[in-house]
Amino acid sequence: MRVLVTGGAGYIGSVSVEALLAAGHGVVVLDDLTTGHRPAVPAGASLVVGSYGDGAAVAALLRDEGIEALLTGAKIKTLYRDLLEYVEGRRTRLEW
Repeated sequence: MRVLVTGGAGYIGSVSVEALLAAGHGVVVLDDLTTGHRPAVPAGASLVVGSYGDGAAVAALLRDEGIEALLTGAKIKTLYRDLLEYVEGRRTRLEW
C-alpha cells in the first residue's frame, strides 16, 4: 500500500514511517521541515518538502504518487505546545 505520512520528518512521524516501511508499505513523507528534520526521514521513504495546507499540491501528490492511505502526524508537537499555553493562560486569568 502507498501511504502518505504528513509530519514524517518529526519524531512521531519518522517512527511511524519506520513501522510502515518494515511492514512492506511504500511511504511518501510530506513535511515543511519547520519542526521536522530531513535526516529523520528513514531510508526507503521519499520526502516531499511542502505543506499539507496547500490543497492543490496535496491533491497532485495523492494523484501522482498513487496514495492509498494517509497517516497524519503533522503539527502534533506544535498542537501540544499550543494547548499547554492555552491552559496556562486560562489558569492565570482564573487566578486573578
